[in-house]
Amino acid sequence: MGLSRKQLAEESDISQVQIFNIETGRTTNPRDTTRTQLEKVLQEKPPGKTVKAVEKSAQVAGVGRMSDFDPHNEEDFPKEPVIYVLYDISNRPIYVGKSEDIRGRLRNHLDKFWYRRPIVETGAYLRVDDSTLRAQLEETLIKFLKSNAVINQRLVDR
Repeated sequence: MGLSRKQLAEESDISQVQIFNIETGRTTNPRDTTRTQLEKVLQEKPPGKTVKAVEKSAQVAGVGRMSDFDPHNEEDFPKEPVIYVLYDISNRPIYVGKSEDIRGRLRNHLDKFWYRRPIVETGAYLRVDDSTLRAQLEETLIKFLKSNAVINQRLVDR
């Protein structure tokens, strides 16, 4: 269609940053709603093989599907119980969290210095309905990431 990133953002109601992240491959598993909005504006669907390959790579066996989201756009926050990871500009995980309501949890972070770009650039989540499993996954990820998830270390104010 020949739309600029700005025009595509305005017409799809998706942030320019999120569109940039999709274009550059930083976002590899956009939410279904994001994909639908882009398809509507572009009046084109990606090839079925591509969609299946992306969905397959996003699956976590026995748990669910990973999806990316824009942590700076409240409209893009998931509305479900999740385990989530926030990434910096280098795509390194810097925060792991769990939440029954990620919208409320992320709103608590919005005014924190560490939550600004480029410290927090992108996010990904996995829907996990079971609260015990969510807690176990969060703890496991934090332990694996060790000091790389600096913000999640014990005794650090989140």
